[in-house]
Amino acid sequence: MDLYNREIKGWDISDSMDADNTKNSLLNAVKGTPGSLKELTFHSDQGVQYCSQAVRKKISLLGITQSMSRKGSCYDNTFVESSFHTLKNELEKTCFNDLAEAKIMIFEYINWYNRDGLHSSLGYLSPVDHVEKTNCLVA
Repeated sequence: MDLYNREIKGWDISDSMDADNTKNSLLNAVKGTPGSLKELTFHSDQGVQYCSQAVRKKISLLGITQSMSRKGSCYDNTFVESSFHTLKNELEKTCFNDLAEAKIMIFEYINWYNRDGLHSSLGYLSPVDHVEKTNCLVA
């Protein structure tokens, strides 16, 4: 999630919590990012996938600053945790038939969220509309 406009920039879905899934999400997020990646911060909790050597190495190679929440503090990652909570409530589904169905439904939700989801912190604009209104390039 880009904290400037709350846009979901990179995501991937897997049936495991491995480093490859996290690396794919990171690479999807930076694909097409204008400007230098050295100005970006990758913030996460202290989950094993974020602490893995593979993910830390990729972040370092890209010149991105890594930041992690303090142990036991969910408040450091509030924006993302809130978006996960909203996603779960909006989908109104506790179980998907398979991974393919989950990918489709989550992809559709993220597209809606980025283009049509209104945020009070953005003056009740969607993430995409906020960027267009402010005439800003967002990393």
